[in-house]
Amino acid sequence: ELSHATVRRGTIYDTWIGEQERKRLGNVFWSRRIKQLVEELRPVFKWDRLYIGGGNARLIRPIDLMKMGDDVVIVPNTAGVAGGVRAWNLEHYFRA
Repeated sequence: ELSHATVRRGTIYDTWIGEQERKRLGNVFWSRRIKQLVEELRPVFKWDRLYIGGGNARLIRPIDLMKMGDDVVIVPNTAGVAGGVRAWNLEHYFRA
């Protein structure tokens, strides 16, 4: 899972953008950090659309979300569950 990968000086993504760091930085600077992360990961993953969910996604400032581009969308937590179920239902299409 990407959240356990190293992002900065031995710090993993969970630590770099997690709840404790949000509280330490405050929402404004944490939101900017999320924007920076999206900018850094865009050329790596080349997504058509990036869905950001989780309880703190709603704390991303509208100005930062706008700067991330139209391909970045905030979704409710339930979207991740629904997407996971959908992915499991596609399994029969990929069997050898």
